Amino acid sequence: MWVLNSGIFTFNAILTIVFLIIAFKNPTDKIPMTIGAILIVICTILPAIWAPIKYIVTEQKIIIKRIGPEIAIPLADVYAVSRIPYNEVFCSAIRTMGCGGMFGIYGNFKSASMGKFKVYMTRRDKLVLVRTPDKPFVLTPDDPEGFIDALQQKGKV
Repeated sequence: MWVLNSGIFTFNAILTIVFLIIAFKNPTDKIPMTIGAILIVICTILPAIWAPIKYIVTEQKIIIKRIGPEIAIPLADVYAVSRIPYNEVFCSAIRTMGCGGMFGIYGNFKSASMGKFKVYMTRRDKLVLVRTPDKPFVLTPDDPEGFIDALQQKGKV
């Protein structure tokens, strides 16, 4: 994942620099090239802001840490948690709103087997399914068994 992100980030940085050079050398292309450069920067920064960084289990909730606003799943809502294979989640899933690669896989998805669900993943292995009455969440903690044990110790699962 980090190789992909590094490659995309480098490509976007080079493309932004090229756009800005063209903008300053050609006065007639200044506005469109500057707008293009700004859009590339925005499209690189926004996925990083919303990408999950880590998962924390507290007494009250599961916290999904991001550069942007945290996501909190109240433990009172969690009724099941288990490991789940990548193919079972994404075999027939479609992304309804979110990101599917740069800095992770996250957002809203829908599939025939799971219905509507939320994803906050940083990898394609170590998937954990957290079920709530509202909708399931797919997370990828570094230590899935430790994550599941922490939830079980809270007596919520």
